[in-house]
Amino acid sequence: MHKIYRPLFWIAYASILLFVLLITVSSRVPSRIFWFAPEFGWILPFALLLAIGGCILLIVRKKYVLLVPYAVLTLVNYSVPKQLIAFHSVQEQTDEESIKILSFNSSFFHSRTDFSKEYEDPRHNMKAVKLLHWLKKQSADIICLQEFYHDEKSALYNSIGKIGREGLYEHSFVTNPRIQNGRLRGMIIFSKFPIVNEGELFLEENRYNGAMYVDVLKGADTLRVVNVHLQSSELYTVRRRQQGMNFFKNIAYKVKQTALKRQEQVEKILDFAQSVPYESVIVGDFNESPYSYLYRILDKEYENAFVNAGKGFGLTYNSNLLWLRIDNQFYSEGLEAIGFRKCKEIDFSDHFPIEGVYKLNPK
Repeated sequence: MHKIYRPLFWIAYASILLFVLLITVSSRVPSRIFWFAPEFGWILPFALLLAIGGCILLIVRKKYVLLVPYAVLTLVNYSVPKQLIAFHSVQEQTDEESIKILSFNSSFFHSRTDFSKEYEDPRHNMKAVKLLHWLKKQSADIICLQEFYHDEKSALYNSIGKIGREGLYEHSFVTNPRIQNGRLRGMIIFSKFPIVNEGELFLEENRYNGAMYVDVLKGADTLRVVNVHLQSSELYTVRRRQQGMNFFKNIAYKVKQTALKRQEQVEKILDFAQSVPYESVIVGDFNESPYSYLYRILDKEYENAFVNAGKGFGLTYNSNLLWLRIDNQFYSEGLEAIGFRKCKEIDFSDHFPIEGVYKLNPK
């Protein structure tokens, strides 16, 4: 029995060690070097649990020399838990000095009846009715929406009119319609503060992945707000193509192109956001795990509102199967996050809205 146990132990020891090492290294490697690295980032918490379990087992077995590589990998990944769960108390906006920013991937308000007779029927578009009603009631100073849908001629989908509330908010809208029918998709920022500058960083061909910005004036201070929706994988498009081995080749090609595109997008966003002398906030749907290389370079340059002011699990993708935190609010060091919450009441959309409260710290 001992002869069987010994090789099995070494196989298990080496396999788990190599697995955890691969995942750890992948989370720190740019997509240009290893394009599949971002996908490994999703399972880093699981790899950390394996490393911790290995440490406990080796301590119990008193195999202290073999413990060393497992202990090193556990320590290297010390930051994983704080990206998963936070323990701060939730604070609301309490004075005129604070700035409340809401970010939400609104999934085009689930407008699935564009060219049918049910288009204007609220009974067939209840998600849109609920989402727009909820957004209309929000008190945020700045609202950043990804996958935004607007139809000025529609009583139901006149989203800018409903959220803007007759001039309460200024807005900047980035769109690139393929058909001039008045039905627009894109990204938008609403602001109670005066918008003194605005523009588009990039908008991809699909018309919803992109980045835009506004510079707003709060008192004597200028704040740059960047609204982001990084490249979506769009794996659903592969289903329409040839099956067999070509199917898997197309999946791999799509994953590779998505990873490379996201790295290019993040580099553009960082260069732009840091090109001004005033403070900046980068919010939106990043489509990246908080353990990936791209998240790490953002986290190196900016603070994360959930990590510093959130409470509970920061999972922003509304799914029972996929526990993902892909929506974020990053902010520069001249700001302080004094509150952050996930708006769990919106449980009928693909994403949960997130809301951060900030104060400007005088230099």
